[in-house]
Amino acid sequence: MRNMLILIFILISVFCLGQIPTDWQVDGLKGKVKNMEIVMNGVGESACFEEVNVYNEEGYYLSKKMSVLDEKAPDVAMFLNMMENYEPYKGNKRITISFLGDKVEIAKGTEEWQSDSIRVNISKGISWGESSEEKEVLINITTETFNGKGLLVKSLYEDEFSSSTDLPGKRLETVNTFNTEGYLTSLRVNDLNKNTSTELKVVNVELDIKGNVTVQEHYEDDVLVLNKTFTYEYYD
Repeated sequence: MRNMLILIFILISVFCLGQIPTDWQVDGLKGKVKNMEIVMNGVGESACFEEVNVYNEEGYYLSKKMSVLDEKAPDVAMFLNMMENYEPYKGNKRITISFLGDKVEIAKGTEEWQSDSIRVNISKGISWGESSEEKEVLINITTETFNGKGLLVKSLYEDEFSSSTDLPGKRLETVNTFNTEGYLTSLRVNDLNKNTSTELKVVNVELDIKGNVTVQEHYEDDVLVLNKTFTYEYYD
């Protein structure tokens, strides 16, 4: 009887959650995007950040590759390449596995939808103690809040890493603002430990034929600080 009640509770919970938003929705994409490449350049910086997201035909992540390119320090940049693979959702939860490069596993995470608007991401990594025993340790927890369109409007990132046991981990809150068409117009990052805040105005300069942003500029106090370009490949 007890097992039957547990099963009924699980079924009701899944039913109440409804359809899990696709990553197309979360990323604010239009059309059946196969992959999206993002290149970010800070104004006056020699390094650029590149991210490539790959989606299946249902709109969920297959993988995400992140790399830093720096002509002035190529030897350093090569160690800043990461790959993240995504397993399919099972119910309201999926597993992610992170690699340094594409071979060395460094972390494993879970992404779990707790409701139609709340998702909690937990990342755990590998640590070695004095006895060289391999241990799994908590790296960070991110709690995300989404609007009715599936767009990320707020996230709270809590980092368990610290350079000293006397120092707290990072606690960063990001708040995104979208217009009625679903395009990002501003973002604010609040450092909850330092009680500081940075707000960026976002200008979507160009769109492609599907309506996805291809060129985006970020301004702080009316000064351009970041350029982003997007390239897409579609299933259709």
